[in-house]
Amino acid sequence: MKTAFFYNPKAGSKIPADVVLNRLAAFFEGDELFVADSALLLPGLPLQLVDVSTDGLGYYDTILHRVRALTESGVERFACVGGDGTATYLRTALYQLGLDLPILGVAAGTANVGPIISVKLEALEGRHISEAGELSYDGVVLLGPDGAPLSLAFNDLIVGDTFLATVDGKSCNVSVHKLLDEGQLVAQTPREDLIREDFHVELNGKSFSPALKDVQQIIISSVAHESHYGRAVYGAIGKCDWSEKKGLIALCDHIAVTFEENDAGTGRFSASQHLLFGPGDDVVLYGFEPGAALVCDGNPYKLVGESFAIRYENNLVRTITLK
Repeated sequence: MKTAFFYNPKAGSKIPADVVLNRLAAFFEGDELFVADSALLLPGLPLQLVDVSTDGLGYYDTILHRVRALTESGVERFACVGGDGTATYLRTALYQLGLDLPILGVAAGTANVGPIISVKLEALEGRHISEAGELSYDGVVLLGPDGAPLSLAFNDLIVGDTFLATVDGKSCNVSVHKLLDEGQLVAQTPREDLIREDFHVELNGKSFSPALKDVQQIIISSVAHESHYGRAVYGAIGKCDWSEKKGLIALCDHIAVTFEENDAGTGRFSASQHLLFGPGDDVVLYGFEPGAALVCDGNPYKLVGESFAIRYENNLVRTITLK
């Protein structure tokens, strides 16, 4: 079996490369092991370098080029060490290349929520890949203005202008635009006014406008692997347990994805509204202010125009898990 190691040394935990690679090499003992970054060629480890030029490329394009080179060399699975964003970038690259290879996600990020990132590095100690199993998870595909897949989201797709990251060792909300425009990680309080009054969702050609007027954040997610059945408190979300519609659009009257404290649900009643969607549904969201951005599992993208489209896909990622 040919296995590629994909490591983000800048992920929030900043685990030393020698610790990561020695643990992975032992876990995958017997495999042919590949990397596409010469910085990972540590002495004493049986790693093969797939040499690919990434000069002048941006962060994601570097990932895409390296993933393409590794798969063209016959790699059959990946071990990804980083945060949720790193793992989603990897799966997005494979998806755009038309490939569906299993991924072992090892936690080393700011907020390791999953589902791809599901194993701690220390859990690999004394274990071997032969003991592992495989699980598949649904997800959401974000489509670009040209209709082509732009990114995937397995935990959540956020409409906002900040994402969660680690700056100088501190977890905080970070400006999307400062990163994309200037390459800087700058702490910023999320804006609460990115959705216009004419906001609406078109689901299979039918328009839905919310009754909730003070929408501060929109969260889109798959809830396929959570249990809500018999819990009336979940309201319409409970339908996800017996319906094929397991995608959820949530409109919130507060900033839900944040490291900053607020009183929603503790010091006051919080409000949210939900719309469900599933495989085969055409979904377009309209009505955003300039400055709104999209964050897929922590990875930021500029919103081009005033709308964006999404679709739901079953079994969008194959993950390697320890039994």
